[in-house]
Amino acid sequence: VICDDIYNEKREINVYIPYRDANTSKGRLLKTGDHNMKAEDRKCFYSANIKNLALECKQIMEFENKKTLIVVFKEVTVDKTYDFKEDISEELEKICEGKDYTVIHHGEFTTGVNKFSDCERIIIIGQLNKSSSFYQNKCLAVGRKIDEDDTHIQHVSHTEMNDYLISNIQQIGRTAYRKKELVDVYFVGRLKVLEELISELGKYFNVNMETFENIYYYKEPTKQELLIEKILRKYMWSKEGETIK
Repeated sequence: VICDDIYNEKREINVYIPYRDANTSKGRLLKTGDHNMKAEDRKCFYSANIKNLALECKQIMEFENKKTLIVVFKEVTVDKTYDFKEDISEELEKICEGKDYTVIHHGEFTTGVNKFSDCERIIIIGQLNKSSSFYQNKCLAVGRKIDEDDTHIQHVSHTEMNDYLISNIQQIGRTAYRKKELVDVYFVGRLKVLEELISELGKYFNVNMETFENIYYYKEPTKQELLIEKILRKYMWSKEGETIK
């Protein structure tokens, strides 16, 4: 319904993509390619990424004072399940005091809601990735032949991109856009995916596209950042006033 309404009335949105590639895949967040990484080191790697993503959100919100909707992953899983939404929400609370924002996760709402219609800005971190078998079954359900690229989720199949498109249109449609206001849409993710996604969004919106300088999240955490995480985790349960050696 939201897609049909938007298609019938094509209006402007401001879209911002990162200047540098900002891969938010599970592999990038948790460094799943390193099979020798210890669980504790992986947790530190993940925590440093969460902090950098939160800092990226903060600097976006500081650019202009607007009520903001932030869309994130619910959780990510490798050796264990990490509560992404809860973790980034906690980090944002530490550094974004006084900012007017709400955090939801991809797929949290399946119907139209009005509670975010005052949000003039939306930050979308990553995309809701479903399993490759889900997209293959979806192809079969609509009677479409499974192309070779539909068996490789990492290459982003046509079916997967269409799913991203619908999800993002719904997210944008929950903002002040539904009140016919101009909204700012910030994407944090892989540039190759975003460029294709925005091309598809152009069928439904008049897209004013610009880049923003992502200064915190674009590369792996530094050795210094990882060391800080290790120190914080080691002494997080130290008693107040206790000497840290």
